[in-house]
Amino acid sequence: VRVQGGATFEGNYKFIEGVNVSGGWSADFKSCDPENYTVIDCKSSGRAWEQHRIKNAEGVYEDYVTPTIISGFELKNGNEENGGGAWIRKNGILENCYIHDCYAKSSGAGVRVETGGIVRNCIISNNTCDNNGGGAYVYGTLEYCEITFNKANNNCGGGAQIHAAGKMINCTVAKNSAKNGGGIRVYSNGGMIAGCLVAGNTATETTEGKKAGSGIVLNGNCSVINCSIVANISNYEVSTESGPALYFGDSSSDSPVKNCVIWGNTMNGNASGRQIKGTRTGIENCAVAGGDSVDPYVIDLSYTNEADGERPAPGFVAPASNIFRLASSSVLIDKGDNSFVAEI
Repeated sequence: VRVQGGATFEGNYKFIEGVNVSGGWSADFKSCDPENYTVIDCKSSGRAWEQHRIKNAEGVYEDYVTPTIISGFELKNGNEENGGGAWIRKNGILENCYIHDCYAKSSGAGVRVETGGIVRNCIISNNTCDNNGGGAYVYGTLEYCEITFNKANNNCGGGAQIHAAGKMINCTVAKNSAKNGGGIRVYSNGGMIAGCLVAGNTATETTEGKKAGSGIVLNGNCSVINCSIVANISNYEVSTESGPALYFGDSSSDSPVKNCVIWGNTMNGNASGRQIKGTRTGIENCAVAGGDSVDPYVIDLSYTNEADGERPAPGFVAPASNIFRLASSSVLIDKGDNSFVAEI
């Protein structure tokens, strides 16, 4: 099914197994511009897209067998208990969409994606959840997504919350906020965060006795590979309780963290403290500001963008402009371990 780009529809829609629906088409339906979205405005009532499922003879909803794709839509002003913009389940694929200004009370204001579901190449921005997962709540896979300016007002995972074997691959998670886990919060074992930029996220928890982290909070074992975790901010006042870059919480000490750059994350504006907090055993081949003698880091990075004796800066292209690619002159070029990439 092809839908004209620029057109606006109101209400809530369910898609059917095996019927792909794409927006952004020209008036003659001969060409498609994926950035000329077809708009679904929920008007603060319900979600834009959800998979239509049928109960079998035992009264159990059956998952899709045939992968089914929804693409080219702008989803806005959704309002639901879970999955304010969209709820994607097994063999459902949401791609090339812009999801914004949606709300959820419990989980995934932008999108909730279940095991076997895929959300890819989407912009997920300015969504708000009262509980967990301001941008996304992930049991399935998010890949090549831009997740920015989302909020989890009263709990965790401003950008996203990952459960079970949920994966985030090659995503940008930036400028999100939550009480705990401003960027990403991992809740249970088995997930993966790979090739992601986690930058400029904020943890707002300041309550005495609470443990908080900003960039990534691990409350379960999760592989973190080939990521840059930079310029995240923790507002927590007791430095021993917070990790502005990575916080290893309950049941997360064995999380493998490999080939990552961890730099410039601050605690109440101070970048001179430890970037990582909590008990951990699996950090390998990473470059970390401040360093830690018990972890086999590639290099101990300075806290500024200037070379500092034997602690050179990572050499990002333009960190002041939030461009965190490594410049050709970076000391970290060719310092990664390619064998870890095979794990993704």
